[in-house]
Amino acid sequence: MGSLTMPDVQILAEMANDTILRYEAKIIGACYMGVFFTEKWVDMIAFDLLIASIINPVYVWRKK
Repeated sequence: MGSLTMPDVQILAEMANDTILRYEAKIIGACYMGVFFTEKWVDMIAFDLLIASIINPVYVWRKK
């Protein structure tokens, strides 16, 4: 979902979250350069697993 946060795409976190909430599924995100954090998507979407890679290192968060 990381590319959805790009400025040219014009999809808001609220729009993505509305779609996500229609399904009973784990919420997994992958982004580069911390874009989910800078665009505040982590405040809106309850990720079960989030991979935020910054080329080196790669950080992986998992909900407990």
